[in-house]
Amino acid sequence: MRKLIFIIVLFFSTSVFADDLTAKKIVCKNEKKTNSIQIRGFHFLSLTKVREYYASNVSPISSEEHKYSLSPDYIHIDSDRLHINRKSLLLKKFVFYDCYILDSNTLINAEISRLLKPYKDGNKI
Repeated sequence: MRKLIFIIVLFFSTSVFADDLTAKKIVCKNEKKTNSIQIRGFHFLSLTKVREYYASNVSPISSEEHKYSLSPDYIHIDSDRLHINRKSLLLKKFVFYDCYILDSNTLINAEISRLLKPYKDGNKI
């Protein structure tokens, strides 16, 4: 009986690959040589839901809620629309975005605004 319980516990503990991303935040950016930037932010709301933020130097900040799933190597957002490599933190969507984990106290909107600031400098209005 002890062996059976041990095997069951061992099976369930190794089949789970860490991961409750709830409350974690990731910001990804793609800066181009043409003086433009695209930014995506992700705030993981629960075990299956994430709020995605998007902004660029030509579009305002917008956000939408999506479902996500995890594999050992990737975070899959909205089925297969976006993939974030869990080791390198590279996001792939037509082009690659460099991502980093955001401090839990920092708002994603504030971080996006900070990243867009150099593109706003010099605006007259």
